[in-house]
Amino acid sequence: MPSGVTGLDAMLNGGFFNRSMNFVAGYSGTGKSVIGYHFVDSGLRASEPVPLVSLKTPPEQILSQAESLGMYWGNTLRTGLLSIQHYHTTDLCTEEMVTEILRLVSERVPGRVLFEGIGDLWNASRNEEDVRNTLLLLSSIFESFGITSRATDQTQHMGGDGGNRHDYTDLADCVIQLSMAESEGELRRFVGVHKHRGSEHAKELREFHIGPFGFRVERKAVGLSGILTGQTQGALRQVGEEVLPSLDRVADLLRSLADSGGTPQSIRNQLSEARSNLGLVDVLLREHFGVTAFHELTEQSETSESPRV
Repeated sequence: MPSGVTGLDAMLNGGFFNRSMNFVAGYSGTGKSVIGYHFVDSGLRASEPVPLVSLKTPPEQILSQAESLGMYWGNTLRTGLLSIQHYHTTDLCTEEMVTEILRLVSERVPGRVLFEGIGDLWNASRNEEDVRNTLLLLSSIFESFGITSRATDQTQHMGGDGGNRHDYTDLADCVIQLSMAESEGELRRFVGVHKHRGSEHAKELREFHIGPFGFRVERKAVGLSGILTGQTQGALRQVGEEVLPSLDRVADLLRSLADSGGTPQSIRNQLSEARSNLGLVDVLLREHFGVTAFHELTEQSETSESPRV
C-alpha cells in the first residue's frame, strides 16, 4: 500500500505491506504527522473510508494543518468518508478507546488507519505493560480486518534514534525514522527506513522538506556524517562546490577541442557527443547537490494546481 509520499514509497520499495502495522518515529517537529496526513489523503483520494485516531490534536486543528499542506478534507469529514476520533489523555480509558475503534472499523471496514500518538498513549497510561498490550490488541484488530495501520511515536533525541524510555518498535513491521540535525548553521531534516520486514528497502538517509506541497523526499545525504547524533560533519553544498567546477572546466575543454579547426571531423563528432553526455551528468549532479531551482519550480507548479475540495 502506498504511503502517499512518492519518494518515501521508493525508499520502501513500493510502500507498506497490506495488513501491516507501521511506525513513524522522530523528534518533535520533524514531520511525523505530515507523513500520516499523506497516508490519510491517499486513501481519501481513492474514495476509501479512513479513520484517524488522535490522542493529542483536536479535529479542527488537524483539518487546518492538512489544509496548509494542500489537503482539503472538509467535505470528506461531512460525508463520513473521513472520521476523526479524538481522545484526551487526561481522562483516557484505553479499554473504551479500543472498543470504539473496533466498532468504527467494523461498521465501514477501511483499508487504512492512522493512529496519532504512541507517546501520548504512554502519557495517559504510565504503564509499560498496558501500552504494549494496547498496541498489540490494536495491531491484532487491524490485521484481522485486513487494515494497514500507521502510528507515530516521538523520540527524545534530534537524531531520531534511541533516547526513548519506552520502545515499541519491535511491534512494528516497518519503522520510518525522521531525524533533525544542524548543518552549516541550519536545522535540516532527514528520513530513513529503520526496518521494513520482508522488503529490500533503501538503506540510505535522504533529506526532506515540508511546504505547501506537503512532505517531499529529496537528495541523499552525500558528504554528511553524524546525522543521527544531531550534529553533522561535511556539507552537501560544499561537496557540490568541489565537484561541479571541475565538470565545467572539462566541458569547456571539450567544447574548445570540438570547435578547433585542426581537429578531424570524426574526433570532433566524438567530442561533441562526450560533451552532450557530460552536460546530462552535470544537470543530474547539480540537482543531486541541490544547486538548481528544479524543486522550487516543481513546488510552484504543484501549488498552482486546483485544490481538491
